[in-house]
Amino acid sequence: MALQHAKPYRFSVSQFDRLVDAAVFSSDARVELIEGQVLDVPTGSRRSATCVENVERLLQSALDGTAFVAKHQLLRLSGDTEVLPDLVALRTAGDHGDRSRVSAHEALLVVEVAEPYVEMDREVKSRLYASAKIPEYRVVDLAGERVTVLGGASAGGYLEQRQYGRGEAWESPLLKGQAVAVNSLMVGYDGGWHLEARR
Repeated sequence: MALQHAKPYRFSVSQFDRLVDAAVFSSDARVELIEGQVLDVPTGSRRSATCVENVERLLQSALDGTAFVAKHQLLRLSGDTEVLPDLVALRTAGDHGDRSRVSAHEALLVVEVAEPYVEMDREVKSRLYASAKIPEYRVVDLAGERVTVLGGASAGGYLEQRQYGRGEAWESPLLKGQAVAVNSLMVGYDGGWHLEARR
């Protein structure tokens, strides 16, 4: 049969989960199911890993037990899409850490540190997260030194989108009036995601 007539096989989330649970993939692989296709997503740099840790600490402190912050935990978005976001804040504190995967209806906020595949996180994943009705989505672009803030989830994508660069900050509805500054994310390996009092 000619190759052009062959169709790629698309997996369901249930099939993908069985592969993950059977340890078919390498333990250090970052594998996601995007609209039926299994993708091996390269891991980021030391800088991106440090950024993820800083944001995780910020969210844990700011949410103060009112939500659970999960790092690199499988998040089911639909019947053919299950992703592995850098961070996801879940609606209720509890035993989420003991589960291998969570569902989109539990998510309040997703954060992706986009290095080096910014367009994947800003274009493809933003559409998927919006379709799954996740209220807030943040893309931290370390190379471009900016953060894309998205809200107003709808079936066609996020209705609100704005980018913030050095010297700027924004307020997150989830963090109830605290401003999140961009600058410290973009400085070296030991910068943090600073919170500033609302003025």
